[in-house]
Amino acid sequence: MLVDGKPVEATLTPNSVFERVLFSPDGKHYAAICGTSPNKFVVIDGKKGQEYFNINPRDVSTLIPGIAFSPDSSKVVYIGSMQDMKQFVVVNEEESDALVNPWFVFSPDGKRIAYGGQVGQGTQKWLLSIDGKTQPVEPGWMAQTFTFSPDGSRYAYESSSGGNHNIVLDGKSTGLAGKFAFSPDSKHFAVWGNRPPPEATYAQARCG
Repeated sequence: MLVDGKPVEATLTPNSVFERVLFSPDGKHYAAICGTSPNKFVVIDGKKGQEYFNINPRDVSTLIPGIAFSPDSSKVVYIGSMQDMKQFVVVNEEESDALVNPWFVFSPDGKRIAYGGQVGQGTQKWLLSIDGKTQPVEPGWMAQTFTFSPDGSRYAYESSSGGNHNIVLDGKSTGLAGKFAFSPDSKHFAVWGNRPPPEATYAQARCG
């Protein structure tokens, strides 16, 4: 692999195959997925990362994100998997605990990152990590609904436990289910929907 006409030594390995190369939004950093299974690895700014059986090169769905730089270019994140099906979220080469169906999302400004997944195959235990700190989550929480506020200071998601849905704001239940949104200045949070049984009535709520 050549960058600005110069070879990158970490990529000069036998049978090395490049699946994807991407630059950070500011253009100052690059990352490349190299190698072939079971020895795939990411080279970031010339430095080789840990080898994995597979590394997801592109987004397949909102729950299976590919390799990405954060909007502020400070982080590169990808999901690596081993042959025993264990998967890991790797943030600047720091590996998470083993997860099933892991995902990650950046705050709009890129300064924060949240990731999570199921802990153990066939279990009902879930992990949510925000800025490297584990947060409690309700059973059946819906990862694809996780949203940072526009300024990144708050977060919300939807959970589904026992057939009942619930919107969680900053780690606390709102007691409401439905659609939700942050205001552009992140000072307000609105839910349009209903209160789960036994108070199954439609409601509108605004949380400061």
